Amino acid sequence: MSIDRQAFVESFLGETGDNIEIVESSILSLKQDAGNQDSFSSLMRALHTIKGSSRMLKFATVEKIAHGLETVLKGVKDGRYAVQGNLVLLVLASCTYLRRCLDAVRSGSSDEITLGALLETYAQAEANEPYSLDWLPAGGDSVAASSTGGADSSVLYAESVRIESSRIDGILELMNDLIINQFQLKKHREYFSSMEKIAGEITGLRISGDAAIRPETMALEDRLFSLISEARVRFGEHMEALERSALETQKELLSLQMLPLGLVMDQLPAMVEEASQGLGKDARLLIEGSAIALDRIVLERIKDPVIHIIRNSLDHGIELPEQRVAAGKPRSGLIHIRCMLKAGHCRIVISDDGRGFDYERIREKAVIGNVCSRDDARQLDNAALANFLFMPGFTTRDEATSLSGRGIGLDIVRAGIESVKGRISVSSEAGKGTEFTLVLPLSLATISGFFVKLGKTRYLFPSTHIQEIISYRKEAELTFANRRSLRTRGKIIPVFYLGILFGATESDETESKHILVVDYLGETVGIIVDEIVQHVSQIYKPLPKSMSSLRPVQGFVYDENFDMVYVLVVPEIIQRFRRSRNIEAKRRFSPEMSEFKRILVVDDSFSTREIEKAILSLEGYNIETAVDGIEALEILRRQHFDLVVTDLNMPRMDGATLIGNMRRDDKFASIPVLVVSSESDTDKRRELLDSGADGFILKADFDRGNLVQEVRYLLSRTAGTQG
Repeated sequence: MSIDRQAFVESFLGETGDNIEIVESSILSLKQDAGNQDSFSSLMRALHTIKGSSRMLKFATVEKIAHGLETVLKGVKDGRYAVQGNLVLLVLASCTYLRRCLDAVRSGSSDEITLGALLETYAQAEANEPYSLDWLPAGGDSVAASSTGGADSSVLYAESVRIESSRIDGILELMNDLIINQFQLKKHREYFSSMEKIAGEITGLRISGDAAIRPETMALEDRLFSLISEARVRFGEHMEALERSALETQKELLSLQMLPLGLVMDQLPAMVEEASQGLGKDARLLIEGSAIALDRIVLERIKDPVIHIIRNSLDHGIELPEQRVAAGKPRSGLIHIRCMLKAGHCRIVISDDGRGFDYERIREKAVIGNVCSRDDARQLDNAALANFLFMPGFTTRDEATSLSGRGIGLDIVRAGIESVKGRISVSSEAGKGTEFTLVLPLSLATISGFFVKLGKTRYLFPSTHIQEIISYRKEAELTFANRRSLRTRGKIIPVFYLGILFGATESDETESKHILVVDYLGETVGIIVDEIVQHVSQIYKPLPKSMSSLRPVQGFVYDENFDMVYVLVVPEIIQRFRRSRNIEAKRRFSPEMSEFKRILVVDDSFSTREIEKAILSLEGYNIETAVDGIEALEILRRQHFDLVVTDLNMPRMDGATLIGNMRRDDKFASIPVLVVSSESDTDKRRELLDSGADGFILKADFDRGNLVQEVRYLLSRTAGTQG
């Protein structure tokens, strides 16, 4: 009876992937210590396991590679040749081909790939004949390709993952607690039934009006109040227990999405070995803390940035062996990765002991590339110069190399880190080396930060970028380089009022104001908020597709009142501040924003109201909302508005009736009305425009761009008429 191999493929892929990592780590260990028998035994056992399982499941290509490599390494065991440079590269290249076979299996059902000269090279190596590896990709690209390329290779785990049985037992126990607490809450129905019965008896007695039964009525009332008190206490206890169980269950379920950093880090030593030999350099990689677990999506998205940083360290940082010796350094360069948990985040520090940044070269390239003027470049310190390396297209290389310096600089690194709500910084000292620091969230399912207030509106400010929070003092402000500034910790930093970006006016009230001191790419900025409410860690919800282009916000959370609170994007906020040194002055001279425009959004759909409110608020407009035409008219009578945005189909009073009422009232007749509706009938839309609507957006075509464009047009048209 033949084996149904499909039933065993998942376990084969996982086991073989683990064994490939053992082969890589063992050969690198043998390079450092050729007499390490434990490493050699581990290597041979891993190859033997790969060969045996692939033979059983009839994956012939995997079997050929494992058997060929096993044969070559037997020559080492027999003492016919030693573990040296070319042999190490051959083993690492073989691991790359094995991973490509696994990718092929994931994509289809076969492990067939093109092996090139691999099998022929095995035969030459086993015969102790000279062999060339020129046919391999240059500069470590073969290993990097196996860890970053391929249609499915970005996925760090297959459809199934290994979970310790103790974790499953723990989750089941928590689920049992939830069910028990649910039953306890159901028992409160008995209390409510008893209360209803007693209340009915009291009502009956009172209706009879018999004064003689007053003591009986009082006794029933006492019993009722006693039941109410007991029910309230027990209900509160069980609700607290239910909340605890729910939060613990949620925490455990979220942890199932967490995977160890080792899934990314464990493949890097092989890449460093292959790439350094291709560059004629001698370098080793030391990794600490790779057992720390991160959200699977975070892990996937930081893989390319980490590889890019290491490639840059090898290509730009680590010197040639003779140069290192001449500089008084060890012949072998060191790249050190330290992973640690700090303040609820994962911090990854990648450092090398290479040549460091050539700041004068960066300064020169910035001038040549018209990034800044020569006079400005002379005044920039090293931290500011280092920031240029994160700009799109900025590179210090005149020519691209096969390993790095492809003309894209470190922009892809920054973008990758920011895509998971993280931040990156860099420091470097000439002749000593360079250090990159990545600060990452542990999970994308939750986000930690501070609820801050601008007027009455709450936002969540992520804590990733916050260095410190200080109380606002008006007398501590100063003007430096024509900018509102503040001196803190012996340093002058620019400060801005966050509300400027959202159309809010800064209050003179200073008692509750605070300054969030934040860091972005080495630049420190103070951001003033009206109030800091509290620090929270909340479930994070991404924005709907219709709002995906709203750069200052990246999603939302719910507060304790179940109100939607938008999460701010700190890099975008700082870039907006950077683009204008005085946004308030800019608004003062803007025709459209000569005063903050007020817009009334009318729609019976909560989601639609919130989406439109968020879009227009981020453009600087003051927004009020109404659920239908009747509420809209009530609000219009109390407040002045410059524009109304309304739906058509609403309860009580629809949009068409609202427009008719507005046009018949002199107070509202001149206010422009923009209709946002799913009504697709052309004749009805034309009739609506003829009856008083000033613009129409079909909900099927709705996006941020056309809403903002239409609002700006209607407001500018009104301003022109008034002028």
